[in-house]
Amino acid sequence: MWTTNCPLQRKTQRGAASGALLAVTALVIVGAAYYFYPRGSDGPVNPEDGTGASQETPETPSGKTAPKTGESGVANAGQEATGAGDANKGGVAGGPEKKVVLTRGEKQIMEWEGTCHDPAASDKDKLAALAGLRKTDKTGEQFVPLMTNLLEEAKTDELAMGLILEMRKRKHEQFGTFLMDAVRSRQTQEVKIAAIRTLGAYMNEPALKSLLKQYGEGAGSEIDHEVRAAIEGRKDHWDQGQ
Repeated sequence: MWTTNCPLQRKTQRGAASGALLAVTALVIVGAAYYFYPRGSDGPVNPEDGTGASQETPETPSGKTAPKTGESGVANAGQEATGAGDANKGGVAGGPEKKVVLTRGEKQIMEWEGTCHDPAASDKDKLAALAGLRKTDKTGEQFVPLMTNLLEEAKTDELAMGLILEMRKRKHEQFGTFLMDAVRSRQTQEVKIAAIRTLGAYMNEPALKSLLKQYGEGAGSEIDHEVRAAIEGRKDHWDQGQ
């Protein structure tokens, strides 16, 4: 009996061990499948190539979420920067260049200056424009170059006389030299005398005083008389009439 039952028991034991091994193997496979199989939001996700729905977005130092590379946020930022640069070229962001609006007084000054520079304007119109400009020039500086250039280029005695009388109404250090040039270059006696009388206000300048004195010595009695009156500072003489 013992000899007969021994092989049967061994077979039974081997069968039980194989069954147990199969059961353990099955449990391991099921556990591994359960662990690695995707489970929606609860299971682990293995993103491929750095792209995935649950991939975290880095934050900027200011706390704002930076757009991912390749997303529309970066493109929009570039477009906005380009648009801002284009707007700055126009002077006003997102709008047309601001139009300069002149006041009525500024328009009038521009019109007077245009008349003075216009070769076709008459001497009378130019002198009227100069009189208007003088009233707007509180410091006496603004239109000095305009007046001196006109006196140098004046082709008529009427314009030269008017300019000299305008200079007499407001003294300026630059006028002295141009008045002295008018005394020596103008042909009409009346214009020369007007310039000499106006120069009477500049006799505190040694160079002008010396030049005028030298000119008067050989210019005839009438001119010499005007020169002496100017050098002596007889304002009642040079300040009256032309």
